[in-house]
Amino acid sequence: MIKMANRSISEESWVSHLGFIQGVITRMAQNSYLLKGWDATLVAAIFALSLSLDSAILIAVAFLPTLVFAFLDAYYLRLERLFRALYNDVRENPETVEAFSMDIEKYQEKCVKRLFWTTSIWPFYTTIAIAIASGIFITVGYN
Repeated sequence: MIKMANRSISEESWVSHLGFIQGVITRMAQNSYLLKGWDATLVAAIFALSLSLDSAILIAVAFLPTLVFAFLDAYYLRLERLFRALYNDVRENPETVEAFSMDIEKYQEKCVKRLFWTTSIWPFYTTIAIAIASGIFITVGYN
């Protein structure tokens, strides 16, 4: 039996609780991956359209989805880190967490606020932004 904050549970239930949390962490990582794919696809589509219309303004529009996807990616990364903190507490200190709790509120202050500067966010979105800026300069230079 594993002693949790509100009651004791079987080892099998404890492992299930860890599995629930791991499932959420996996979904957050998958969301981040999908956002990067959607951003690259959308920017490529905008580039193709702007080349056919010879429009630097249309290329500049590609900054908007890139900015939105970067914020969403940072949000999902933050949630992933909060759930990792919960996972670690359930794994290492089960007596501090209620059985089957998915509450991440107490980990809010532990989560790093500067998520844009992580290696999973800034290199990708900065590269996309540089490509967009280059496309604008190239299009303006040809006109």
